[in-house]
Amino acid sequence: IITTAHEKLFRRFTPDEHKELHEKYLGEKPFPHLQLENFLNEDFARLLKDELLHEEFYQKSNDLYDFSQTKDLRNCSQPLISKFKNIIASFSEDVKAITNAKLEPQFDLFGAIYSKTCKLLCHDDRMPGRKIAYIYYLVPEDWSEDDGGALDLFHSEGTGGHHDGNFQPVSVAKSFLPKWNSVIFFEVN
Repeated sequence: IITTAHEKLFRRFTPDEHKELHEKYLGEKPFPHLQLENFLNEDFARLLKDELLHEEFYQKSNDLYDFSQTKDLRNCSQPLISKFKNIIASFSEDVKAITNAKLEPQFDLFGAIYSKTCKLLCHDDRMPGRKIAYIYYLVPEDWSEDDGGALDLFHSEGTGGHHDGNFQPVSVAKSFLPKWNSVIFFEVN
């Protein structure tokens, strides 16, 4: 439940806006997705970033990725991160209305830092119980293409039988440059 204090930090959408965003979401290619800018109150976003950077980050590395990540932030007791958890829980109600997805009440929440040499290669984000993936960006406000880090959405083709679910990326269909205080979410099936 959003308190009056949270409403100043995060804007909920009206039923009419849900319908409009639902149509936009469904019309996006290569699969349903949506990017929302100015997701949080600017001052809160800056303070959240500062608090998040005081968390401990652990190196994660294998052939698919190389970056630093916090532990699960759902268990974090820092005040702004706790408020952010509540905001994301409330935002999931908007996401349900926009996507018509039946979402589980629990969600994954962690912070990640990608430095110049870090990577996250093409993957499908499928995990048991996950219907929607989201990314909230706290990158510098002057982030540019030269900084890299684009989120690429791929066209894919099946490699086996008609309904075997085995799809492989073919080409980049859409690319999103990380943008300060924006959130992007997409279907992961």
